[in-house]
Order: sequence, then C-alpha cells, then structure tokens
Amino acid sequence: MKRSISAAVLSGALVLLAGGCPGPLLPFLPPPTPGPGGDKSAPRLQPFGSQQELVDYYKNQVNRSGHFDFLRFLNEPAAFDTANENAGGDDSGDFSTTNLQEAGVDESDVFKSDGRHLYIAQRDHLRIVDTQGDELRLVGSLDVDRHIDSMYLRGDKLILLSQDYGFNIAAVDALIFPPFYPQASLRVIEVDISDRANPEIAGDVEFEGSMATSRLIDDRLILVLTIRPEVQPANAIELAFIDIGQIMPTMRVNGTTTAIAPWDRWLRPESPDGFDMTAVVTLDADNVENMLDSVAVMAGAGTVYASTEAIYVTDTNADPDDNYRQRTAIHKFAFDDDGVAQYVASGSIPGRLLNQFSLSEKDGMLRVATHINDIAIIFEDLVDLPLVDFDVATDSNRTQSREPSGPTNAVFVLDEVDSNLDIIGGVENIAPNELIYAARFVGDRGYLVTFRRIDPLFVIDFADPNAPEILGELKIPGFSDYLHPLGETHLIGVGRTTEETPWGGVIPAGVQLSLFDVSDPHNPTAVQQIDLGDGWSDINGTHKAFTMIERDDENLVMVPAVLPGHPNGPFEGVLAFDVQPATGFAEKGRIAATSTSFWNQWRRAAIIDDAAFALTDGGVHAVNLPDFSDIDELMFEAVPFDFGRFGEDVDVGGDASEPNVGQ
Repeated sequence: MKRSISAAVLSGALVLLAGGCPGPLLPFLPPPTPGPGGDKSAPRLQPFGSQQELVDYYKNQVNRSGHFDFLRFLNEPAAFDTANENAGGDDSGDFSTTNLQEAGVDESDVFKSDGRHLYIAQRDHLRIVDTQGDELRLVGSLDVDRHIDSMYLRGDKLILLSQDYGFNIAAVDALIFPPFYPQASLRVIEVDISDRANPEIAGDVEFEGSMATSRLIDDRLILVLTIRPEVQPANAIELAFIDIGQIMPTMRVNGTTTAIAPWDRWLRPESPDGFDMTAVVTLDADNVENMLDSVAVMAGAGTVYASTEAIYVTDTNADPDDNYRQRTAIHKFAFDDDGVAQYVASGSIPGRLLNQFSLSEKDGMLRVATHINDIAIIFEDLVDLPLVDFDVATDSNRTQSREPSGPTNAVFVLDEVDSNLDIIGGVENIAPNELIYAARFVGDRGYLVTFRRIDPLFVIDFADPNAPEILGELKIPGFSDYLHPLGETHLIGVGRTTEETPWGGVIPAGVQLSLFDVSDPHNPTAVQQIDLGDGWSDINGTHKAFTMIERDDENLVMVPAVLPGHPNGPFEGVLAFDVQPATGFAEKGRIAATSTSFWNQWRRAAIIDDAAFALTDGGVHAVNLPDFSDIDELMFEAVPFDFGRFGEDVDVGGDASEPNVGQ
C-alpha cells in the first residue's frame, strides 16, 4: 500500500501545526458524512457510486474519528511495503479429523491427518509424521519462514495460513486495536505433498490484513480479512491529499501487486461505521493464486459463521467512537452457483454474540443466541438494576420488542426478505443477570448455557421458526463453554468447575465434563459431571481441540488439557474417556504431551486405526488402543520462538478468550 506523501505537503502540515491548526476538519476536505446512527440504524450495506465517493468516505471517517497516526514516522511498514506499486462434526471411519461446527464446512487447524500421516504446524515449520508401523517417523519438513497459524488438507495438497502481525517497538496500534493491525499481512501457501519426504511450495499469495477466520467449502477457500489501512495520516492536511491507491488494501501474487477488491466491489453501511475494513475473499482451493472474486466493506468484522450456503459476518463489539454497541448487525454473503461469496442481505438484533456457535442456519433461516446489555452485569453488585419482563409482539412480518433495562438473553430467528434479514420469531428475557457461556443448534433444537453462580441449560424448540419456545431447563453447578451432540438424545459439555471467593464472587477452577440427557426436552437431566482437577483444557478455548470417534460400542472422547491440580498429580497431555448415554464417562487412559520447550503453544488429540496420539508443537506421543501402552514418542527439533511474528485463527467474537465468571 502506498504511504508516500510529498515533502511539500509534509512541510505545509508542519507549518500549520506549528502555528496552531484550527481543528482536524479543514475547509478543503469533502463535506462530512453523518456519524454512526443509533442502535437501530439500518444495517444494509450500500455500494459506492465512484472512486471519489469511496475516497471521500474514508477521509471523513478518519477525520471524524480523530485517529491520526502521530507515531507514523517511527512505525514504517515492515513486511508489506508496496509504495512503488499501483493498487488498482463427528468422525466416522478409522481416523479422527478436525472437529467442525457444520458438516461440509471445513475449518483450519494447527494439524491435519489423512489416516496415516500427521501434518503439524511447529511455528514456521511444517512437520510430516508417518504413523504406520511400530515407530513414528519424521518423513518431511518445510520451513516457510513465517509462523504457520493453521492449515487445510486436500488430498496431496496442504494449504497453510501464515499470519504476520508486523509487531515492532513502535507498533502501538497493534496493542490498542486488535485484531486490526496496521502492518499485518496473511500468506496463503499451497504445498504439494505428493512426495511426503519432499514437500514443495506450489503457490503463494499474500494479503494485506489480519485473518478473522477462514472456511474451505468444496473447492473454494473463503477468507475473511480485517484491515486497518497503513495510510493513517499524521494530520488533516495529509488526509486531504490521500488518493484511492493509498486506501485500497492489496494482495501480491508472483511479484505483482493488485487491489484485494476493486472500488466497485466495496460496500459501506448505511450508517457510517469507521475506516476499518473487512474483505471476504474467494480463492480457488486447487490454485490459491487464483482469486475468483472478492467483496469488501468499509467496517470492521466481529463474529463470523459459515454454513454450506452462506457466510455471515457481524460487526464489532464497539463502534468507531468506542461506544459499546447495544445491537449486532449481521451481513449475509451467499455462495453463488460458482461457490463465490456475494453480499445479499443484512439485519440486526438486540445484544451481542458469544462466538460462531451463537449462529446457525437451517432451511435458509438464521438462528441467533444473543446477550443483551452485558456491560451492565459487570456493575450489578454496585447498582440496583431493574429487570423487565417483556413480551414478543408479533405481526405478519417480524418480531418487534422493546429493549430490556437490565442484562438478559434471547434467541431470534431471521429470514431473508427483500435483501433484509428480518426477525420472524424469538424468545426473550432468558436467564436475567446471567451471561451466555455456550450455545449449540442441532436440528430443530437449540441449547443454551448461561451462568452466574450456577449453570442453567435451556432446551429451545425451533420446529416453528416463527414461534420458538423454551421446552425445558436444568440447573447444575459449574458451567459448560462447549456443547457437543452425542447421538440425538444427549449432549457432552466441556467447561469449568467453579469456586466461591472470599469476597462472595465465583471464579473458574478446574476442568469439568458433563453429560446431559435431552431425550425428554421438557425435562433435561444430568447423567454425570466429573471434575478433572484444577487447570484448563484447550477445548475451553477452541472447539477444534475436541476429538470424538464412534466405533464398535465405544464413544471415545479425547480431552487435551494442562492439569497441575489433577487428583493423581500434575499432568499435561490427553485424557481419553468412553462416554455412554446411560452411565456417563469412564476414563480409558492418558497420553502425556511431548515438548521441546518450556511450554507448548497448543495440544491436540488424534486417533488412527488402533492408535491414539497426543500432539503438540513440540512432537507426537503414540499409544496403542485400547490398553494405552506406549508405541513411540517423537520430539521435533526445537525452533526458536519469534515473539514478533505470530498469531492464530481466532473467531473475534470471543470463543478463544477466558470467560468472565461471577462478576
């Protein structure tokens, strides 16, 4: 992206600054665009009519925000300098795979398996491990010179996603505005692994921006990028001279730099929403250097969810003025006949979302779980918050509701009508004064876990999307932050135990596994809850760490965890359980983690035939099934950790963060 500004402009700016600038808005800037509207402003995205309209919009949003980059001269671009360019589910079979939210919608992870080989991201190295036989063999390695965040596997091809956040000593914005890093870039690297011993890079494309998330659907790789432009002027004079080439975020393929999206593929909210950018990019998964299409929005991105039919992108938790949003805008990008994401509709709901599991599409309609007014709950011990029971008054088109005056929760159903996502049904005022900790939609049912001091599990019926209803409720100690279906009648919950504090609050303590019987939706019951001891599980941060495989009469669940307070002594690795609907969990064995450093960045579990594996970025430990006797352990060569170049694929809606409990 261009960053050069003429010396004449710079000197003029310095003169005016020295003499006292009358304010950020100068007469030669275009007329200001109205600021963000209220909570109920229209979320519909509008195209720009011309390049100049896009430039004027950007200038006004920077100007009204007052976000001038006074440290720009200390913070020159590091990795993506284009100043001289023109920017114009459950596993079946004999091995486990990545745990997915939706069947047919693949998600990247730090490792993949093809049923024989394990493909592992070790910082900036790809490791290929052959598991066949009585020993583990490192058969191939590839140094890509960038931290590998995650990957996809497609036959004899890997697609590596490598994020560089561009950290340096003066990158103050990177610390203040995550995940919008001004100097970030994402590399998508296609690796030919037809010869496992000699993996080779077959394609490489670099995008300006940070990866919010990605999905692989059929032969299409969908990227959602968040971009904070590097051109952040030091003052209003510099702002006035910015042109289209300096604004457009870019991509680079084979030394050629072009715009991620041409100006006529850019959209903006009807109510302006700042100058952060979001791009939804569709790549050919068989040739990642071939971008099929893209669409970009002059607004930030929050939680992202994808079905086989569409990808939904919500706005960020705060507006450009750092005001907490009381409503969430949802933008739908449907996949056309060529598998390309195209913007089709927008809508909004009261409140904020937890993570991608807060959304689910069925029969073209979107179910959403939301927490309303969750800022207020932080102060509820200090302020007497009135709670209001409010009804859902329904007409022929949508559900209208008045806002509650205290924190509460709700579920809504949205349908696409004339380019709008209209609310057609909902249940409100669920669990006042509590937060949502987990949501899961399975068929016509929805399951919601809320928590403050005790864990209520709600069963919600969506058989009639115009009139969803709560069928049953169960209250038990602790909370679940991930729910996984076990057949059609049970749910597995992975979460935390809790303990009282001396000041009367509640905080998370150990790792807890729960099994819920929901065969009678009006009377859900807890089959079993077990406490694995103080510590945490990777599943508490990401659903991708959950592994379950069903075969014979077993439902083998693998739980990667760090448990310094385990009843049988400190443990890091994978715990394995057989879970049966009638009786609950029975521990089958454990696999200690392998490490080449003082800490592992991540832990995962895998199952291939009659062997189980504990994986980390430091190596692999294999055991036999069912007796968990040792097979082999393989430690990778240590790789120095570069604190300036790392990241991970995170749903910025919050599923990777530690929940706040018992405020």
